[in-house]
Amino acid sequence: MTDERAELSRRGLLAGGGVAALAGAGVIGATFLDGGGDDGPVAAEAGEYDERALAERFAPDLHFGRYEKWFPTDPRSYVRDRDGERVVDGFAALNGYSGDYLDAGDPPAPTVFYNVVEVTPALVAVQYWMYYAFDQFTVNFHWHDWELLQVFVDVGVERGGTPESASGGTASDPEPVLLSASSHSRKVPNNEFLDPGDGDTVAVLSEVGSHSSATTVNEEETTFQRTALADLTADVTNAAVSVADAVEALPLAYGLPRDEGGRLPFVMPELDGVPLYDHPDVSVPREAFVDESVTVRDLADLARPPGDLPTREHGTTFTFGESGTESEAAYALAEVADLTDIDRFVGPQLSFEFAIPGFVEDRFASHITTAGTPWDQPRFTDPVSDVTDGAHRAALADRYGLDIQRGLGARVFGAVEELAAGAEGTLRGADGSDDAVRSRATVSFAGATGEAVCLLESEDPAAVPTANGVVGFVGVEEREHRLTTNAAGYAPRSERFTVEGDTRAGVEGRLPVVRREEATRVRVSPDTDLARVRATDDFAGAVFDARPPVDGDFALYLHREGRYSLEVEDEDGNLGAYRVEPEGDEEVSIESAGTGPASLAAYLVDYLAESARLAREFEAEEDTGRESVAAKVDAALRDAERAAEAARADEDDRAREELRALRDRLARVRAFLREEDRFSEGVTDLLLDRVATADTTAERALAALDGGETATPMPTETATPMDDGDDSDD
Repeated sequence: MTDERAELSRRGLLAGGGVAALAGAGVIGATFLDGGGDDGPVAAEAGEYDERALAERFAPDLHFGRYEKWFPTDPRSYVRDRDGERVVDGFAALNGYSGDYLDAGDPPAPTVFYNVVEVTPALVAVQYWMYYAFDQFTVNFHWHDWELLQVFVDVGVERGGTPESASGGTASDPEPVLLSASSHSRKVPNNEFLDPGDGDTVAVLSEVGSHSSATTVNEEETTFQRTALADLTADVTNAAVSVADAVEALPLAYGLPRDEGGRLPFVMPELDGVPLYDHPDVSVPREAFVDESVTVRDLADLARPPGDLPTREHGTTFTFGESGTESEAAYALAEVADLTDIDRFVGPQLSFEFAIPGFVEDRFASHITTAGTPWDQPRFTDPVSDVTDGAHRAALADRYGLDIQRGLGARVFGAVEELAAGAEGTLRGADGSDDAVRSRATVSFAGATGEAVCLLESEDPAAVPTANGVVGFVGVEEREHRLTTNAAGYAPRSERFTVEGDTRAGVEGRLPVVRREEATRVRVSPDTDLARVRATDDFAGAVFDARPPVDGDFALYLHREGRYSLEVEDEDGNLGAYRVEPEGDEEVSIESAGTGPASLAAYLVDYLAESARLAREFEAEEDTGRESVAAKVDAALRDAERAAEAARADEDDRAREELRALRDRLARVRAFLREEDRFSEGVTDLLLDRVATADTTAERALAALDGGETATPMPTETATPMDDGDDSDD
C-alpha cells in the first residue's frame, strides 16, 4: 500500500468518537472502548481483513434501465492539464464518453472505485464509488455524477452490543450489516436495508439518467419493491411513515419512482439558451442523451400531463469482472486512492428552473449542483453520516457503541394529489356519499397522473421527485422553508411553512395541484404581508393552507371549475376573507387584499348569496309547499349587505348592530334546519355547515370591530407537526 493510500485509509475515523482507525490489512486484537458507561458494549475485537478482498467479496451487481446512456467509467481518460491543475472537464467527459459509446456500441472502460473505512475495529464500511460522465434527470442534471453504495460489514470476532444483537461471526466470516444506497442529496432519504444476510450477492438498481441507487435484496433483482409482496420481501427496511390521513404508510426511502409504476419525464438540459446537444462545445448528437420518448423540453410547456410515458424497463446488468457471475457487461474494481491526483471536476452551470407561482411566475435554479470529489465529502471518512434512517442509525449505535445522533434532524412529508374537474374523486368539504350533495360538486381530489418533483428551499436547497405521489425530506433545519411542487402538465404550487420537528407539508400532508389547461391564476395584492392564506372549495375542501410563497404580491393556481373561499391572516392575527368564483381561464385579481370587518362583511354577502342559491336548488327537488330555507337565507343575506355597507362607511355602531342581527337570524336558520326533516342528512349537514361558516365569519367581523383578538381563528390544516322568530321579512 502506498503512503497516499494508507493516508486515505487512516482517515477512517468515527467523527467525534476519538477512535483511531488502524489502516492496512486489518489489525487483529484492536479494541474499541465505549466511554458511555455500562449501557453500551464494553469492547469489540477486530478480525483480520484485507481491504481488496472485502471490496471484491461484496462488489455489487449493477442493474441499469433500458434508456440509460451513461455507465460507471474511469474519469482518468478525460483528465486535462489546466493552469497547473489536473481537471476533468465536463465537455471532454461527455464528448469523449458518449462519442466512444456511440462509435463502439460498448460502454467505455466500465469501472467501480472502492474505499474501505474502519468505523470501529469491528465495523467496516466498504464504499463503492461510481463515476458517470453526465447526469440527466427531471430535477437535476450536471456534469460528473458520483454515486455511492455503502456496505457496512461486521468483521469482528464478536459484535458489540447487547447479547440479543450479538453475532456469532468469526474473523474470517465478514457479515454485511447494512446496505445504504445514495439518493439525490443529503435531504433525501437513502434506500437502506438492515441485516441483509450474507448468502446473496449485493445488488443495486440504478435510476436512469440520475444514477441514484436502490437496494434490491429479494429474488427479483431487476425490480424494486418498496413494501413486501406475497412471496417477496421489501427491498428496503426504512421506517414507514404516514404522510397524510387515509394515505397508506410507506417506508421513507427514495425508492425508484419509475420502477414503482410512476411516470416521470426526463428534461432536456440547456446551456446558453439552447438544448445541450445543439451547443457548439458539445460534439455528440441528440441520440447521446436520454431517449425522446421519455423526455420533455420543459415541465411548464405542457398543458396536460403526458399520458404515454413508459415505465422503467430493465436494460443491462454489470457485474465485477472477477466475480464469475454471468452478465451482459463486466466492470473493473479500482481504489479511489488512484484518483486523488485529480484536482477538480469542472463544467459550466446547466439550466433547469423550477416554476415558482408568484404574482409573475418566477424561476429558481440554484438547487442544481456540480459534483465534488468523493474524497472531499464528509461521508468519505465518516460513512455513518450518510445513513439516513433513524432506526438504522440507532441499530449501529447500539451494536457498536457509536456516539452518534439517532436521527439526522426533522423530516418533512407530503403527498401530491390532483384537484380535478368533476365529482368522481374524493370530497373532504361535504358528504360525498350523498348523491344530492355530490351532484353539486364541481371539483374533487384524485391521484395525480405521473410523478411530481418537489423543491425544498432553505440554506441548502434540495429537489427530489415523488414516488407513488409521496415526497420526503430528512435532516431538515427547524426554521422556515419554501416547498415548491412542479409536475409535467400541472401548474406550479408553492408554500412556506415553519418546520418544528417532523412536519406534514401542505393541507395536513396533502399537496393539491391543478392541470395547466384547467387552472386559473388567482393574483393577490395584499395591503400587508400575510402570515397565512387558506383556499377552500365549497365541496372538495381545503386546497391551500400555508404562508404564501413570497412576501407581497403572490398568486395561487386554482381549478377553474371550483368555487372557493379565500381567507387571509396578517402578521398580527387579523383576518380577512374573499369569494373566488373563476369564470373560464381568465385570471382573478384581488386588489388591495386586506383584513378587518369590511373584508369579512363583504365576503359574507357573496357567501350567503351562494348559500341561498344552493338552498333553492335543493328545494326544487323537494316538496314546494313547505317553508323555504332559501328565503330565510335571503333574509340573512340582506342583513349581511347592510353590515357590509356600514363597514365600508366606517359606521362601526351600525355595522355591529347589523352583524348581531345577522347572527340572530342565522341561529334561527340553524334551528329550523335541525327541526325540519326535509332534506337528506348529507344536504342538511351541508347547509348547516354553511350557516356555521357564515356565523363564524360574522363573529370574526364583530371581534375586528371591537379591536380585540379574533374569537374564532381560522381552521388549522397548515403544515402540521406529526406527533346552531320570523325570518321572512327584513
